[in-house]
Amino acid sequence: MKVVVIGGGVGGLHAAIAARERGADVTLITDDTKGTYRRSGLPDIVAGYATLENITVPYGKETEGIEFLRGETVTDVDIVSQSVLLKNGGKVNYDALIFATGSRASMPRIEGADSPYVCTLKSADDLPKLLDVKDSAVVVGAGFVALMTAEGYAKRRVKTTLIVRSRILRTTVEPEVAEVIEAKMREHGINVVRGIEPERIVGNRLIAGGKEFEASKIVLATGITLNTELAKKAGLKVDRAGIIVDEHMRTSVSNIYACGDCAAVVDEITGMNINIPLGSMAVKGAKIAGANAAGGSESIKFVRMQNEELFELNINSIGYTLDEAKTFDPNARRVEMKGAYVVVDSSNRVVGANWLFSEFYAHYGNILYDCIGKPLSYVEELFEHPELKIPELNMVKENESLQEVKE
Repeated sequence: MKVVVIGGGVGGLHAAIAARERGADVTLITDDTKGTYRRSGLPDIVAGYATLENITVPYGKETEGIEFLRGETVTDVDIVSQSVLLKNGGKVNYDALIFATGSRASMPRIEGADSPYVCTLKSADDLPKLLDVKDSAVVVGAGFVALMTAEGYAKRRVKTTLIVRSRILRTTVEPEVAEVIEAKMREHGINVVRGIEPERIVGNRLIAGGKEFEASKIVLATGITLNTELAKKAGLKVDRAGIIVDEHMRTSVSNIYACGDCAAVVDEITGMNINIPLGSMAVKGAKIAGANAAGGSESIKFVRMQNEELFELNINSIGYTLDEAKTFDPNARRVEMKGAYVVVDSSNRVVGANWLFSEFYAHYGNILYDCIGKPLSYVEELFEHPELKIPELNMVKENESLQEVKE
């Protein structure tokens, strides 16, 4: 069984490892020459307390036997002859193929976006330009990449302004949680400007909302563009959410799979195909794609689970926020429980939750993840009698009792 993987990010690497573990002959093709690294760690490099080496995934015994074709670009896929064509004129045949082509930074269509003072943060190739900053920076965006980039500059004592169209983390946390995070950012010297959009860029000046912001670096962190062009060209079914896959990570062509940012995976809550551009989710899907490409029959459905740290705040988000839930159930509502915001649909089924670690208990995270799809009463019982569902809490109490006896 010959399995070919296109893409060398964490998704592609874990898909290749999973296929190899099943005994397949595996070739991984990537145009990247830097190895596999955690893109979520790039802001740490901006902050100055990490290097590319720190966030690079070390290869070990699990990668033995995998053929890596680095610095190679796949230009075409022939699904009839079951082969991929390379830019250098070479060809690699396959029995099963995995797309792990990822995504790239999305550039807003505004005048001056090609200014030499403008950059993005999506790959290690962006780092030299990002780090070439003097005394000030403007970051545009409302997601974690934008916020963590702003944090990185602030920790380097660079005067930082964050431009946000509406509010930060709109699709990730509830407004009350966002307000706490925004206040923390202001506390650390970041000038958060809300309610305006970039209009144009002139040299090192960003014009937004009729105002002018001058900086030595302008970072546009306004989203991603999925790398699905090759899949479309090959004739796979693709929509705005990515390459459509089923619960087995199989595409519309039976012996071709997809995982990571480029894939539109099956949502456990709605049953629809959605895009979840997170490294942790990429790894989960990659393991299934790799196993099945090598002859397995494993399946998976996804619930987004994200944990990020920002200015000593641990931000946790599972499933949907209320605003997002209302897009598929107008009668969705939320319930606040000890600092957590739990979102339920019209049938009282839990479809999401988000909270700050500093205002909640560490052990509840995985339990709330398991609550997705269950009745609200299950969560209410959890909060009323957590010791019944969280064994770790009983262990803590037992240890405290033993300590009291010893004393």
